[in-house]
Amino acid sequence: MARILIKDLNKRLGNNAVLIGLNLEVNDKEFITLLGPSGCGKTTTLRILAGFLRPDSGAVVVDGAVISSAKGVVPPEKRRMGMVFQNYAVWPHMSVFENVAFGLKLETANRADTGRRVDEALRLVGLEGLGARYPAMLSGGQQQRVALARSLVVEPAILLLDEPLSNLDAKLRDRMRVELKELQRRTGITFVYVTHDQAEAMALSDRVAVMNGGVLQQYGTPRQIYERPANLFVADFMGSVNKVPGTVTERANGAARVTIGAGQSLTTITRDGATGTTGDVTVIIRPEAIRLSGDAPAATENVLRGVVAEATFLGNLVDYRVDVAGTLLHVQSDRQIFLDVGTPVYLTIPAHECVAMSTITPPLHSMPNGKGAEG
Repeated sequence: MARILIKDLNKRLGNNAVLIGLNLEVNDKEFITLLGPSGCGKTTTLRILAGFLRPDSGAVVVDGAVISSAKGVVPPEKRRMGMVFQNYAVWPHMSVFENVAFGLKLETANRADTGRRVDEALRLVGLEGLGARYPAMLSGGQQQRVALARSLVVEPAILLLDEPLSNLDAKLRDRMRVELKELQRRTGITFVYVTHDQAEAMALSDRVAVMNGGVLQQYGTPRQIYERPANLFVADFMGSVNKVPGTVTERANGAARVTIGAGQSLTTITRDGATGTTGDVTVIIRPEAIRLSGDAPAATENVLRGVVAEATFLGNLVDYRVDVAGTLLHVQSDRQIFLDVGTPVYLTIPAHECVAMSTITPPLHSMPNGKGAEG
């Protein structure tokens, strides 16, 4: 078992509040990602989990045992955790075998057991037969696998990963994502992963914790966070999005009618914070949710009229900017259809793809149940 409970965690570094009231629950064998911009508190959270930093208040509890609090910290080597760093941290003067076996020295494992465990760790990361090589003879991806093997050889219950793919090129990074997720499934280890890359977080995670300014903004599945963001920060951070200003003219049963200018309007769903019968809101619409056509559609609800202002062929899709009554909407459409700049078009947007939100994004402290603001 490796269930993690972070309770009311606070941490200051100098005069800066780096973590503010963080509550987070990680289930056994779960892959969760701490996601956010630089300075959001994700790496500080990971370092507190690892035992490298002491919290100012609050606690980290693993399987019912407090391992970090303001009163004391269980040393990193006694936590049954492995850690993989961004810069690989492999020793150039040691062979692959020696790098991987290094962690076992603290356990005083005998030679036969060390050999067996190192071979198994190398097999898990796809480096069988490379134990005699030195890091200079390996690619960046292989060096990252060495770092992974070194963490796995000590048979941790929890693996902490601090932006481990950021130094790899795009294709290798994509391949390593697949391998990491498969590795986590095969080993059953609880993974806590840190990144600022939204695509990486969505591809790898069972759940994602979006952080900003030391505060948990939302905690949920990738689909929940992408499709039902808790606030404007989350919506904007999780990929490309249209933010359309408007005014609520009618509300009923969780839906709202929003006027967006020049007599055009949208039926939307609402999030907490877009309260009241009327008022200013921002309507969130993902570019791929908009259906574009040159002919008037059969539908009448949520149909906007506009003109193509920009059209860029990207191979797998066409990226448009469409002028709707002075508001530019970003639209991603089928590459089989290409409409020239200046072409009058119709945009059809399903109501469930239009989310009306408060124009103000308040900080969201974690919920008392430890699950944060879940989608």
